[in-house]
Amino acid sequence: AKIKIAVTMSVTGGGVGHAMGTYELMGADGKTLDHGKWMNASNKTKDGWRVQCDIWNSDAAAPTPTEKAK
Repeated sequence: AKIKIAVTMSVTGGGVGHAMGTYELMGADGKTLDHGKWMNASNKTKDGWRVQCDIWNSDAAAPTPTEKAK
């Protein structure tokens, strides 16, 4: 599998930062398996930037239940 990530927005200031963008996940045959959006928040430490929160959301429709819950 291969993933393509695009950054659409990135902001830093005062030791904190956040970014967001889009992703596309492709299979070995090059066909798209999934695509969606992502966002993360980071803090700057003495050792560099550390991700505090990382969220990925698929644009694919949620699966529908095949049988009504009893």
